Amino acid sequence: MKINFTAKPPLPAWKGRYGGIGKHVGKLIRNFFFVIWYAIIPFNFRPEENEILSDTTGDIDDGQINLCQSMFDQTEERRNKLEQKAQWTFALIIFLVPIFVSMFFYVYKDMLYDARIRYFSLVFLSISGGLLFLGFISVVRAVSVQAREILFIGALIDLDKQQFRTYSKIFHAKGLLYCVIMNTAMNDHIAQFVKGAHILTASAVIFLLVAAVPAGIAFTEPAFSQVQTRILGPVSISFPDPGLLRDKVRGAQDLIPTAKIDDAATGEIIKSLEEKIVDLERKIDEIKNKMAGEKGANITVP
Repeated sequence: MKINFTAKPPLPAWKGRYGGIGKHVGKLIRNFFFVIWYAIIPFNFRPEENEILSDTTGDIDDGQINLCQSMFDQTEERRNKLEQKAQWTFALIIFLVPIFVSMFFYVYKDMLYDARIRYFSLVFLSISGGLLFLGFISVVRAVSVQAREILFIGALIDLDKQQFRTYSKIFHAKGLLYCVIMNTAMNDHIAQFVKGAHILTASAVIFLLVAAVPAGIAFTEPAFSQVQTRILGPVSISFPDPGLLRDKVRGAQDLIPTAKIDDAATGEIIKSLEEKIVDLERKIDEIKNKMAGEKGANITVP
């Protein structure tokens, strides 16, 4: 019989004994709202004390003392890692803020594409900004929490009697275990803030990317809206002098030969041309007279 001394890696959501996909999705939704709730409610500045150690008795050896010390060192190492993660998340949020602000003002003021797409981007940007703000609050609370229990003067000196204590392995182990219990509770508290900051920041980035899709399309292919112009008030319109055109027509008439032309066909063409020039000159005179009557009139252009 083959014995396996290690646990199996996590199985897909639809396998194993922890429920199906629907159960996992419901748990994710509940956890998301719990993260938002956890980020905004106030808490006490330190964990509640556990009285279990006060009634603990029995003999203890050096091995147990070393084990207590190892547990204390593990809680300290975990606290340092949590604070480092919180600082990295804080730096990430500070990096995302100018990107979000610049994109929001770009969509709000400068984009000229369809209004529905614009409102779509603004809604998703607003949601992203709210999630980013909650993530910022969560990570600031994680960074600012500094309560930590350590062995101090009270472990060596009886402050009531003002004298050194007689060394006791039990008292030493209880002191270490008390620090482990209190620090572990505070580490769990900080870990929830860090986890919430990660979830909220990731959600904000997702909404920011969704809002950036129409904004990117509008930036690469801007759709300019039609501009309508309306002029109100008097407008003076000046036209070229028709007299100049009539002079040019008369100049063209002077170029037509007046000598006797033997070719009958050519004579007909020239005669037709002269009649058209005379008719054109008459129409120019009519245009000139009409413009003279309308000179100085006020014209409103809608």
